[in-house]
Amino acid sequence: MPQSSKVSTRTQEIERVARAAARSVEIDADVPLTGFLCTSPGRLGELVARIETAAEWRFAGTRPHGVLIFRAAAVGGGALRPIAGEIIPVRGRLAVFGERAEDGRETQAERSARAPYLVACVVGRAIDGGPSRCCRPMRIPVSARRI
Repeated sequence: MPQSSKVSTRTQEIERVARAAARSVEIDADVPLTGFLCTSPGRLGELVARIETAAEWRFAGTRPHGVLIFRAAAVGGGALRPIAGEIIPVRGRLAVFGERAEDGRETQAERSARAPYLVACVVGRAIDGGPSRCCRPMRIPVSARRI
């Protein structure tokens, strides 16, 4: 199977599993995750638009927000680099699951050797009235054979 077909199939599988899991999750009282979930960096603009137009009262416990889950080729330097598509700037500390924290001792080549990553992050409306943006990303190194 060509590499592009494998990437497409893996991405479709991640989307299917994430959407199925989201059916039973609420991100605030009576706010289903399904309406605020994005599994493709290419559709991040659509998620941001839903967040920007969401009524404040729908999110009683928090600011309007959603979740972005996707595969990334690289993560670091304040940006998420999807397998395909444009770089996504992030705000906030990058959480790393199963690895030591980015402390400058590891080269980009060393980090890239563990790619791809499964990345999950909150996309939230800014406190200061600025644009919604990705924050609190978490990267999970995974075997390329598994995702």
